[in-house]
Amino acid sequence: MNSSKAKIFLAGHRCLVESAGVQVFNSLALNTANCATCPAGTLTMLNEIFLDAGKSITMLPGQEGLVVLVAMNGEIGYAENMEDLATLVSGKTTYFLKQKGSTACIQNMSEKSTARFFQLVLKSGGGSESQQNQQSTCFLQEDADILFPLISGEGENNHRGLNLFAGRFRGRQEVTHRLQQVDSAAFVFVLIGAFEVENRLVEANDGLLIWNSGAIEMEALSNDASILIIEQPAPQLQERKVLENLPAAC
Repeated sequence: MNSSKAKIFLAGHRCLVESAGVQVFNSLALNTANCATCPAGTLTMLNEIFLDAGKSITMLPGQEGLVVLVAMNGEIGYAENMEDLATLVSGKTTYFLKQKGSTACIQNMSEKSTARFFQLVLKSGGGSESQQNQQSTCFLQEDADILFPLISGEGENNHRGLNLFAGRFRGRQEVTHRLQQVDSAAFVFVLIGAFEVENRLVEANDGLLIWNSGAIEMEALSNDASILIIEQPAPQLQERKVLENLPAAC
């Protein structure tokens, strides 16, 4: 019997904030009209962002933590405190520690087309300067049916138990992902297509926070379905009470 606990964050409940040439969909919003966020453990921000040609956004000094960018379409540039831009192309991810009081700029490098990417921010009590601006292989173009590790929470320069995986799967492919620490939680987010995760339907831009489960069983329901898995410390008792008292779907 499946004893895992979970809270789903539906794509249809995302809150949209937009300005000229910029659209930001908040995946942790309470509902479409309220951009206050549901708690999701260590994950404090998960936005899908569209930038028109040449447009940019700025992360303000109050937004701090481990920033993860996942480029889906186009090429983006990013820099902290107005330093030289580093670039990121479709299918690649990068992460960097944004320090308290700093700013960060993310820019569409194209002068013709729209860029689409995901922006995640996680609380982080670990990590070092040497881990800044680490880029992954292009998981969307790698072999199918494998979860690639993008961030490791192990080793000398760890991020306090945070592990990030991404993968692309063929339709009807089943996979069991065993958590690096059996008492961890996981936030599962579908980038493309649809999956059945722990007997729950999770479609594109849906998220699922799971705890009380040492392994996550998934099945891809469409070809080239792509997914992110963020392992993080399990919710504490008070956090679990808040989650359990929220509506069935945030």
